[in-house]
Amino acid sequence: MKQLIILNSKAKSFAYCLDYGATSNENKVYLDLTRVERFRPISFKRRQLQRKLIERDSSALETFHKSPLFEIICIVRCVKAFIYFKNNPEDKTILGSQERFRVLQCRISAYMGSRFFDHSEVRFRTFYKHFSVNQRVEYFIKNNLVSIVKSEDEIVLYNGREPLEATLIFFAKQSRLSVKILERGSSNSRYQLFPKSPHFHPDWWKLIREYNEANPTDSANQATDTYIKNRLSGYDTYFEEDWSQKKISTLDSSKPDKVDQKNYVLFYTSSTTEYSPVPEYNCDLGYKTQFQVVIDLISICHSMSLPIVIRRHPNSLGVDGVDREEGMWKQAIESTPNAHLVYYGPKVPLSSYSLIKDSRCIVVWKSSIGFETMALGKPTIATATAKWSWFPSLRAWSKNDLYKFISSPVLLNEYKEVVREFAGFMANSGTKTTFFAEISKWGFTTTEGDKVYNFIGERIGRKIDSITLKWSGKSRRRNA
Repeated sequence: MKQLIILNSKAKSFAYCLDYGATSNENKVYLDLTRVERFRPISFKRRQLQRKLIERDSSALETFHKSPLFEIICIVRCVKAFIYFKNNPEDKTILGSQERFRVLQCRISAYMGSRFFDHSEVRFRTFYKHFSVNQRVEYFIKNNLVSIVKSEDEIVLYNGREPLEATLIFFAKQSRLSVKILERGSSNSRYQLFPKSPHFHPDWWKLIREYNEANPTDSANQATDTYIKNRLSGYDTYFEEDWSQKKISTLDSSKPDKVDQKNYVLFYTSSTTEYSPVPEYNCDLGYKTQFQVVIDLISICHSMSLPIVIRRHPNSLGVDGVDREEGMWKQAIESTPNAHLVYYGPKVPLSSYSLIKDSRCIVVWKSSIGFETMALGKPTIATATAKWSWFPSLRAWSKNDLYKFISSPVLLNEYKEVVREFAGFMANSGTKTTFFAEISKWGFTTTEGDKVYNFIGERIGRKIDSITLKWSGKSRRRNA
């Protein structure tokens, strides 16, 4: 049995996978796929570090090399696939492959801000970016991997949602190889191993409960308190995102509607793009879509003469600032005529936290904001598999369950336990990296104190980017 350790061009996934491989006692083969996603040259210091750690345990290395002829073939295939993709939206295959379609659909949806996008809106540049990665990985599999893998081997990779990793996962499934997925841990110098996938939320339930059973005092330490404090102030330390300072370049110019009553039911939506292209890595327990949640919610509130407030997730917009789900939400909202409802779209400049105080109760689909609302002492329920909803009492997976919760919302004893255990896990868990003191998008700092930039020119490029963003007042563009 041997492990196939995937090294790609991104600093975070590279560092976590390299650190995992360098500390593993298994027989290993490293797969250097840094030139699959982009042809920008990796920095000399990163190359040097990679070579040092791989040679340290005498592991083998397989490298993807660019072929000019294959790149020409790839462009021709991409043109053919792109035309078919745009003209045949009902066909769930690309060049005859359902897996290839899933890989591209998932990543294009991240750019479009919705998995329910119109294929005719997709630009060739966006399509080619992800299609070419898929094709290069398939080329590498055919020419390098097929001859060296055995059914007892294991592929180790990061996150699993990007086209490079997703294509390898589908290959592993077809070849009956096991897959081990790493994800960022509680800090940027820790990583977490998932039983199945970070996108399969019952895995979070299992890991959180097991961690707190093994580390019962962590839920009461200072790091846990700091995590809760940061989340309630709008800063998510896990994603390193400050929602209190969230800037949207195309905000509505009109003032948002005011809620003229208290005791309203508050529904927070989720981004629909957070899913895995591998079907078995997603969990469909509970409501399959949040649109069905809203239809049932409006019907229930109307029957009880209760007002309802809907707050859309700010990340429901595409990278281009377009809201591609607006029509679907409008249709769901109009399902019950004359309902007392206030709707805040993703472009409305309104703090989501400002709505919590006067609400009767909180309903979410999978959103993590339910953690904050429980911490603030509001009755909260999840209608699907939220990461914090491991207790059955925190779920309403049917219209009947929703009705019972809304008719008599109460503060459950489980809230305090869930808040402390969830925060304890998010603030303290994960395996500490051995060779890296800090890992970020731009590169990493080794435990010896060396600062290593990911690409040649990364340092000056990020400096220029930072100055430009500060001057323009815009937020950093999402990677999609």
